[in-house]
Amino acid sequence: MIYLCGSHLRGLQPHYNNGSNYFAKELAAYEGYGSPDEITVCAAPGDLLAHHSLTIHRTEANQTERSRNALIADFILDSVKDRDD
Repeated sequence: MIYLCGSHLRGLQPHYNNGSNYFAKELAAYEGYGSPDEITVCAAPGDLLAHHSLTIHRTEANQTERSRNALIADFILDSVKDRDD
């Protein structure tokens, strides 16, 4: 997983549903590719990665024959109203 450090502090960025699956959203504009603010976190099968919901994150293309599976849990406080997904 590749994270853009500090991106959660910038607020919700314009994005759209790219249609690949229920959770996949794509930023309308992303200029962080190769930025020194991007960090790569390696994960092995069974590892857990957790991040703030506003953290910009991405992965490189899957170069294997195996599918990339994930379990996604999204926790939203009752105090959050009219959230734009």
